Amino acid sequence: MLRLVLDRPGLPVRELADAMTIARPTATRVLDGLQQRKLIRRATGEADAREQRIHPTAGARAIREALNAASANVTRRLKQLLGPQVFEQMVGKIRTVRSALGGAS
Repeated sequence: MLRLVLDRPGLPVRELADAMTIARPTATRVLDGLQQRKLIRRATGEADAREQRIHPTAGARAIREALNAASANVTRRLKQLLGPQVFEQMVGKIRTVRSALGGAS
């Protein structure tokens, strides 16, 4: 989730939840934890005061490279464990499920 916030600063909570194919209350709970760790800040939307937009903090930007490296390591490890072909098949199946559920891929 933090990687998405870093990639799309100012994203409304609704769009963040939709992009991750999770319920808004689930997104809110995760965001609460990120805010407690001072990795995100919430701002009221300009057009709608009820809308919260999520922005990364300097602390989040400082760990961006490490976060991306950790994600790349997980991907590399999964490819080693599963093999590249099985890994790609699994990613394809996950995308198909997400699409069927109405989420972004």
